[in-house]
Amino acid sequence: MQKKVIIVEGDKQLAQITGSYLESQGFRTQLVHDGIEAIELIIKTQPDLVLLEAVLPSCDGFEVCRRLHGKYSQSIILFSSRDDQIEQILGLELGADDYISKSAQPRLILARIKAVLRRSANNPKQSADVLKFGDLIINSGNRSLVVKGEPVEISNPEYELLWYLAQNAGFVMSRESIFKSLRGIEYDGQNRKIDITISMLRSKLDTPKRIKTVRNAGYLFADA
Repeated sequence: MQKKVIIVEGDKQLAQITGSYLESQGFRTQLVHDGIEAIELIIKTQPDLVLLEAVLPSCDGFEVCRRLHGKYSQSIILFSSRDDQIEQILGLELGADDYISKSAQPRLILARIKAVLRRSANNPKQSADVLKFGDLIINSGNRSLVVKGEPVEISNPEYELLWYLAQNAGFVMSRESIFKSLRGIEYDGQNRKIDITISMLRSKLDTPKRIKTVRNAGYLFADA
């Protein structure tokens, strides 16, 4: 599967050159030339990696990193024409995975991108505020659901149940534990509210098989 890279670069010609090279190496790319626009697009699409220019119109790369905190859980590489050690330290402290010079040769940029993606695959960053499963993104900061890049309207009961199951992805959660955790009451064996909410959620997710019914046991949120 192709990895998606968003290139945030104020110089349109340089962005096009970089994007074309990465696409020739098997990546999917999207170009953005403004910091504010980049923030909105990154949060919405959650690309595999962001190649982020430090100096941008309207909002610099460091501010972009700040605003993405808790809302984007993948990789960021900052790149700049300035060889400033303090700037590099600031970028890394703000959550960037690497910092490279804009004067670097394309092959070096490619190597650094591949290295960061390898580290990310071995040590995935899953934000406490954002859970991502393929094309499905659940954000606890604004209690939102995004499916295949599009926001999906979701009620409070649906969100609370979805977040609970997603936090426990890969494990079967019984109706008893769900009632106890979400409603603070014991399950009486007859209340069908959870089952109805599950049915409504399935119609809104990326696949109905995302939440599986485990006979006589409960529900399992599939993480793959």
